[in-house]
Amino acid sequence: MKPSTKRTLGLLASTVLLIAALVIYANLILPSYGDVQQLRGELTAKVSLYEQQQTIITRVKNLLAQFKNSAELQSTISLALPTDEGVTSLIRQVNSIAKAVGVRLDNFSVNVLPFKPNNLGSLQASFQITGSYGAIKNMLRILETNVRVMDLKSVRLDPAGVRPNEDRFVSSIVVEAFYQK
Repeated sequence: MKPSTKRTLGLLASTVLLIAALVIYANLILPSYGDVQQLRGELTAKVSLYEQQQTIITRVKNLLAQFKNSAELQSTISLALPTDEGVTSLIRQVNSIAKAVGVRLDNFSVNVLPFKPNNLGSLQASFQITGSYGAIKNMLRILETNVRVMDLKSVRLDPAGVRPNEDRFVSSIVVEAFYQK
């Protein structure tokens, strides 16, 4: 074979291979490339949506934590200022305090007082306690710093001992406990 024929056949084979490569590129690669671009766009959109959802979830969790703290605050306020008279809880609190400090509780009475202009209701509780001076002093201190808002209205201290130097006293106490209207 002549060298010119060989060159022509080589050129013809190269042209056929080039045309075949273009046909393959046009029929197989270009449609797939469009699909890849579309999938990349969807992936970008989904990643963006995911990040936005994560941000929203974080904000909601923060808000829920704040509301949880608000609920805890509301329950604490409800302990300090109950939403009803709470006569039985007042009696229980005073009785528990009396037992804790070691005094005897007697003559407990409760009167419901009229509402004040600031929509606070109040109860006036009167009772007597018998015990040592230190125990009565502790009882008064705890009543003043109790969770439920109470004001000591009057305290009267009388000796209860038969002997002159006996550390035994009777105290008549009047407290005013408040509640929300």
